[in-house]
Amino acid sequence: MVVINKYTSTQITGLSSVTARVVYDNTLNALRFNNASNYSNVLVAKDLSNNLSGINNVITTGSLGINSSAPDRQVEINSASGNCLRLSYNAASGSATNYTDLTVTSGGVLNVTSSSGNVNIVGHDGTKGLTLGGTLVTATATELNYVDVTAIGIAQASKALVVDADKSIIGVNYLEVSDLSVVKQASANNAIATGLSLISTPLTTAANGLGVGIEFDIVNGNNAVFAGGFVSCVSSDIVADTENAYFEFKLINDGTMNTVATLSPTGVFTATTLAETSDVRLKENIIDVSAAESLEKVLSIDIKEYNYTFEKSKRHTGVIAQEIKKVMPDVVQVESKHGLDDFHSVHYTGIVPHLVNCIKALKSEIEELKKN
Repeated sequence: MVVINKYTSTQITGLSSVTARVVYDNTLNALRFNNASNYSNVLVAKDLSNNLSGINNVITTGSLGINSSAPDRQVEINSASGNCLRLSYNAASGSATNYTDLTVTSGGVLNVTSSSGNVNIVGHDGTKGLTLGGTLVTATATELNYVDVTAIGIAQASKALVVDADKSIIGVNYLEVSDLSVVKQASANNAIATGLSLISTPLTTAANGLGVGIEFDIVNGNNAVFAGGFVSCVSSDIVADTENAYFEFKLINDGTMNTVATLSPTGVFTATTLAETSDVRLKENIIDVSAAESLEKVLSIDIKEYNYTFEKSKRHTGVIAQEIKKVMPDVVQVESKHGLDDFHSVHYTGIVPHLVNCIKALKSEIEELKKN
């Protein structure tokens, strides 16, 4: 057994110098040794709270456990609350202002909490740095920050999708979604919000026929995808300030894609056949309309020639909705449109049945004349 003598700090200063002699300072609660000159070298000090000081390095060939009697790793820090490690900056007193805490939950989740709120991965540039599950995050900080760029975000292979401050993005060549909703707030309560814009750019120089459209694809009996139809907006005049375009509707029929209808820039709809619902099973309150009644209504219609205010160069022949409304109110539709609360339009095919009755009435008169 080795017995180390105990002295006060005052007594130690009066001891004779014996090289490598070790004494216990009960004033400081510390071990001191003589370095051939004095006893000012403190080996280790422990205060009344069992705190050690004076240790510069700890070298061990085994494992170091903090609050752990059987560490499973070279260094293991155990905490019943999970508050395992704090890295502080210039805070020797223990009341750190600038620090980063590493804590662990009861489920083994690591939390990194910084007093600044930031965790910096120095050197991360998309080719090295942050990895997740062993996979390198190839996006740079700018690309990860979805509103941290001033130019429109450009989609790139193996990169995160980047949008600008207005949440715009370009360069997406193919996007597949199971459900898509486009929501855009209108500029006013009665304004139209264009939530979806399709733009077609020329390969070199724009020419008539440049257009943009939507393709509708379906799966056939062999599980192969085929184009079922197209709706396209096609330019017919690309001269600045006099541009014209028309809509073209295409559908596949017997394996061949055909144009089935077009809508001109002047509002002319062209199709092979137009059919209206007329199934008797969808009708009720059916009554006969006399030929004489139809003839009287048709004779009351005045035919006019005119041009539209938005198309001054082209003349049209037809009726005036407000006039025919007095005779055939059922063929006139009134709705809020073109900035008017009572915009009038005429359902011309509704006049056709009366024309059929007029032919019948005229035929009856002709037959009577023949008899006489």
